[in-house]
Amino acid sequence: MAAGVLISRMYDIREICLDDEMYDDAASLDTLIEAVNAAGHNVYTWEGCVDSVRSLLDSHIVPLDETIREMVEECLTK
Repeated sequence: MAAGVLISRMYDIREICLDDEMYDDAASLDTLIEAVNAAGHNVYTWEGCVDSVRSLLDSHIVPLDETIREMVEECLTK
């Protein structure tokens, strides 16, 4: 359930990126969505899914425009 909510929110942000031709950020969102999906299969909790995304964001492995990053951070709150 938690993963589904986060994935839905992140797909909305991904669509904004595509509409604005921010293709690198859209690809980064794909990576975050995959991480949430994997966490949803392994952890099952909201906190576990959020931790999965935050660890990628904090590691800077997934580059995001600052505005998009703020949108992702906002979607991580319940």
